[in-house]
Amino acid sequence: MREGQKTKFARILRSNMTDAEKHLWNRIRRRQLNTQKFRRQSPVGPYVADFLCADHRLIVELDGGQHDAATDVRRTALLEAQGYRVLRFSNHDVLTNTDGVLETIARHCETLTLDYAARYLRRRALTTDGGTRVVIDLPDARLLQDGETIDCNGTPITIRAADEDLLEVTGDTLPRIAWHIGNRHTPCQVEDARLLIQRDHVLRDMLEKLGATVREVCEPFHPEGGAYGHGRTHGHSHSHDAHEDPNAHLHAHE
Repeated sequence: MREGQKTKFARILRSNMTDAEKHLWNRIRRRQLNTQKFRRQSPVGPYVADFLCADHRLIVELDGGQHDAATDVRRTALLEAQGYRVLRFSNHDVLTNTDGVLETIARHCETLTLDYAARYLRRRALTTDGGTRVVIDLPDARLLQDGETIDCNGTPITIRAADEDLLEVTGDTLPRIAWHIGNRHTPCQVEDARLLIQRDHVLRDMLEKLGATVREVCEPFHPEGGAYGHGRTHGHSHSHDAHEDPNAHLHAHE
């Protein structure tokens, strides 16, 4: 089905929702469920999902008595291959056990917002944005990525990168500036037209002396990995006088 055809078909489905679909929609629309935004009859790949929470890549499907189980299995497998999670409920469950259905959906919409430093972990007890206490237990210490979903004892948790106080660095000689930042073993988010680093008055002074334009911003931080593309880069704190010899800042710390 072509994109325009899917959009038209989705509109038709919205105008002909089943009683169960209407009932569930009235409970999840307008961010009623944990402030999560759902769309009804939303085109996803070659299909039109009954309900979609794009932020969590979560699809909710309602099955009536005439559903073909084999077709549902193929449809679910294709959607999961595209990175979506699919929850299926019968119309009967939606109409007779609405609170239970909503609880299950909410459990799959849990988020955990962490800054860059806190996203690097192996095992830690944390509280989700919705107030649920969870224990993250990973095989190895690593950096959790924004949008990644991890399983915590059967509860899927979506990681969100928190806004942080950063310095945005721009300039005509960005590669040279990036080299000096890297020479300080400082975590750095590299983009085509700018660099982002954590706020540091000493580094800011050094970069401005190199001709960079530096301004304070507050946004999620996604620095490059270590020397071999994994892990994270460890920076150095600066507790010395910001007015010392600026040439000292151009040397790497061992």
